[in-house]
Amino acid sequence: MITEDKIIGTFNTKDFRCKHCKNLYISEELINKLQILGEALNFSKAKVISGYRCKDHPVELQNKNTGQHTKGLAVDIEYFDKNGNKLPAKIVICVAYELGLFKGLANVENASSEGEVHLDIRQSGSYRGDETIDYKSHWQDPYSYYGVTKEEINDYIESNYESIKPKERNTSVNQVKVLVNALKIRKSPTTTSITYQNAEKGAIYNYEEVTENENYKWYKIGNNSWIADNGKYLEILPKLENNSASENDLKNQIEELQKEIEEYKNKVKNLEDEIKELKIYKFKYTSKEDAKYLKTLKKGDILLIK
Repeated sequence: MITEDKIIGTFNTKDFRCKHCKNLYISEELINKLQILGEALNFSKAKVISGYRCKDHPVELQNKNTGQHTKGLAVDIEYFDKNGNKLPAKIVICVAYELGLFKGLANVENASSEGEVHLDIRQSGSYRGDETIDYKSHWQDPYSYYGVTKEEINDYIESNYESIKPKERNTSVNQVKVLVNALKIRKSPTTTSITYQNAEKGAIYNYEEVTENENYKWYKIGNNSWIADNGKYLEILPKLENNSASENDLKNQIEELQKEIEEYKNKVKNLEDEIKELKIYKFKYTSKEDAKYLKTLKKGDILLIK
């Protein structure tokens, strides 16, 4: 349990202090799950309404039994989208339900127009509440209770992430090949990050970046998309450095060789012509300077005698 102020993800634990006694006693697991939920919601920020509550907190004094807040396992919270708008409680609850992160889920205010929700990680049992009515469970299926379709929630979650598709083998880029079934693709390089897609055995992906965390090597295979390797999950396929010649480079080399071939062909033809001349003439003399012979020759003139 956390008892001192610290930063975890986008949360500051001081916001979870008891409003009555100012003490802090909160679960780090709870905060990590709140961060995962926020990432799934593509949130800009979250506002903690109530975190830890001591037994003397006015709300707890009204209850017959102390609740999950006194154990540091619960929070009342609001999430905001990228435009700074409060996300409706019904959306937050359904996404949280879909992720399966919390045992306690309830809307604190009107679920359609307001955003405050109760979330907890109680040790046993479950709570599916509507605190605008009372503190009892009221539903098993949040979709029918809150009038939200599962497709709407799935589309909402998936719209925040890039769908990663396998690639063909390409020796000119760094790639990895998946060696196990259903390897999780996560939003960030940590096992506490949200999973929104699985990589199937045999699939090949390009990777842009590598980092180490939690005894894993993490490979970035797309925008907000990471897969982990423990030495057995992936086969690493680094690009081949000696395969750097492009198609244009090869074409240029071919053109240069073709030019050389033409030059040698011309040289061969010239030699063949000279051979023919030697067969026709018994004597061939090339003048090295201007001089008078039977005929005046200039430098470079050739005298042929049959």
